[in-house]
Amino acid sequence: MHFALLGPLEVSRDGGRFGLGPAKQRLLLAALLRRPSETVPTAALTVALWGDDPPASAAANLRTYVRGLRTALGDGAPWDGVARTPGGYLLRVEPGQRDVDVFEEAAAGGRRALTLGDPARACEELDRALGLWRGAFLEGLPLSDALDRWAGRLEERRWNAEEDYAEALIAEDRCPEAVLRMRGLVEHRPLRQGAWLHLMLGLFRGGDVAGALEAHRRAREVLVRETGLEPGPELESLHRDILRQRPVPARATPAPVAPRPRQLPLVTAGFVGRDAALAALDSSLGSGSGGPGTAAITAVSGMAGVGKTALVLHWAHGVADRFPDGQLHVNLRGYDEEGPLPAADALRGFIEALGVPQARIPSGTEARTGLFRSLLASRRVLVVLDNARDSAHARPLLPGAGESVVVVTVFTMRSRSRARPRRTGSPYE
Repeated sequence: MHFALLGPLEVSRDGGRFGLGPAKQRLLLAALLRRPSETVPTAALTVALWGDDPPASAAANLRTYVRGLRTALGDGAPWDGVARTPGGYLLRVEPGQRDVDVFEEAAAGGRRALTLGDPARACEELDRALGLWRGAFLEGLPLSDALDRWAGRLEERRWNAEEDYAEALIAEDRCPEAVLRMRGLVEHRPLRQGAWLHLMLGLFRGGDVAGALEAHRRAREVLVRETGLEPGPELESLHRDILRQRPVPARATPAPVAPRPRQLPLVTAGFVGRDAALAALDSSLGSGSGGPGTAAITAVSGMAGVGKTALVLHWAHGVADRFPDGQLHVNLRGYDEEGPLPAADALRGFIEALGVPQARIPSGTEARTGLFRSLLASRRVLVVLDNARDSAHARPLLPGAGESVVVVTVFTMRSRSRARPRRTGSPYE
């Protein structure tokens, strides 16, 4: 059995493809393939198929789709690869049966070959990896937020592999191929400085000096317009070398790793209880508050001293590994005697932590908000805004599009004695 997700969802065996049935049935299969050979909770499958507002018949319909999937994959007879388990369902998948795994292995092999100075082997591995892509990930399916985040991570790895492939092609003196691939990449992902770098390098080493300089001009134009930042040192160094006609090595200087801030304060020792509140915070990881591509925002409200901060920090440390691009934290001091921390000051700290030099940080709150949102657009970051005075205080610090998650703690005059998280619509969106 072979499961292909790097394009329209397909399942085949011995060269023959299975008919997978209606869209909901294919979504069920995709959700099971996201966690192969693991139990996927019924609740997670329900969200994958119907979102946050499932019909009353969702449980019965889910069982119907499971039966249909077993029949489809069994070629008319029930297939035992889809198993009912306590709390959910499991899809048995052997190593190498998902094209996702083959892609990951080959892309990693190509990167290793580049590191070891073997561009010919890198070309082979990366050509195999990228050849598995037949279109957009799970193309044609209405993806749940969890599947959409998975798609985003795999698309990012795809573009990284494309840049690695261009580097290997240039090293093998196959510059026209590298240029063609990088032109396509910058067209779809114009903020990728690595793609611009390899485009410039391929053009220059292929003899098109004017084209390389024009590529730098276009890169600078789009980066300044979209992020307010000048190109990074690698692009600028290559630009100077081209202007001065210096020899340029076939292998580009690797781009620096983006800073991954770790700003969460120490968690309170001996924290116990609050299971319901922690579960409510966990729900913020499942879906965005405003639709696909929108950051999830949760507010934790309560009176002073009920443990809002302790709750949020305990939860944040427990899920920190799910935010590979870092965690940001600020105490907004909403009701301090000295007055609240201005949003502009909090933004300056966040932007610096994300790698922008002080000299390049704009002065106004609105401009800083725009830059902050641009920096988070392609990252998955946990943002903890502690002790916000009100929605106006927190709003400039909220990301826009992307996969980030925000938790805001807010003081209220309610008589309840415990902090309680709530998913926000207005006013925090």
